Amino acid sequence: MEAKLVALIQQYHMQDRVMVHSFSLASLQNMQRLMPEIPRIFIVGSLQRISFESFKYADGLTSHHPRHPNHH
Repeated sequence: MEAKLVALIQQYHMQDRVMVHSFSLASLQNMQRLMPEIPRIFIVGSLQRISFESFKYADGLTSHHPRHPNHH
């Protein structure tokens, strides 16, 4: 999947206009290898998923908190 994304980014010359956000650290690792100049953000749902390993492949972290079904 990452190779297809890189191909599209290059096809449309978007290297300076995108950043990749992912729940998958493996996906971010692939993106770092394929296109290291693009910022990569690791989406974490829990603080337990954050480790020093995360920072090898991600330029930043963000949290994801699903909305409660009754929350408006």
